Amino acid sequence: MASIISARKIHLLIVSFIAFLICSCTTAPQYDAKADTDIGNLQSKLHLRINNWISGSKPVTWSNDNISFYDDIDNMLKSLEIRMEATPDPSTANLPIVFSNLSAEITSLKTLHMQQGKLSEAYLRAKQQQLDAQFAALFTYELSLKTAATGGGGATQSTATSQNPGKQPMQN
Repeated sequence: MASIISARKIHLLIVSFIAFLICSCTTAPQYDAKADTDIGNLQSKLHLRINNWISGSKPVTWSNDNISFYDDIDNMLKSLEIRMEATPDPSTANLPIVFSNLSAEITSLKTLHMQQGKLSEAYLRAKQQQLDAQFAALFTYELSLKTAATGGGGATQSTATSQNPGKQPMQN
């Protein structure tokens, strides 16, 4: 329960932080469809693996397969971070905090997995919600750029949000 409450607090903090970023921008960087897609691909890869662990279709015990999975995730995250932070802009200056938080969540998942060798379903579900809170900040940022690029009219959906098979909605 404490993890779920913590995830909600983190989510609220991140959304507030992103709103602050959007409001404080003097000039907005251009929308990057590749970054938007990369965010979705990274989240999908994490979701797929966590959902496979929860369902039992993929062994949750520590193995060499997990080492390569975590290495791939780390590489995808670092590549995305470099891409999104490449444009010097007041709004991108604060992205390192979001990436640091996301990296810390993934590192804690990996570390516990290595130490215990197996992860419980309850832990995996809570961790998935915490990761989703971090991804929400990146999706919100990209969506704000996309909305600005299209003139800000109407509802705009991130292309990456539709690419999350198996994603379970966050419960309030």
